[in-house]
Amino acid sequence: MMWISGVGALELLPAFIGSLGAFAVFGPFAARAQQRLSPLVRHRSANVAVDWSRAAIVVGVLATVVAVNVIARLLTASPIRPLVIRASLTMLIHPVSLSAGCSPKSIRQRRP
Repeated sequence: MMWISGVGALELLPAFIGSLGAFAVFGPFAARAQQRLSPLVRHRSANVAVDWSRAAIVVGVLATVVAVNVIARLLTASPIRPLVIRASLTMLIHPVSLSAGCSPKSIRQRRP
């Protein structure tokens, strides 16, 4: 979004150079940690199932984000827009998480 404000792409070049350096330093460590936690497997199991209720939640959240962003852009001033988006997501996600058994109390009880 910076280029919309008139910032040229070449002005961001130092940030890309820094990020490549960080990736070169920390990437191998992250790759090893990932391989330890979840190693690559050659053969996947044939019984992969999609949890359609969770997929519906994701679709609902994405649709809400897009709709609220469009409505907020049309109806509100710029400083208020993030608050409107956050409030609408909270209203959408909170009842869904409670119905899925994800209340803060149940999460605390599941931790070892």
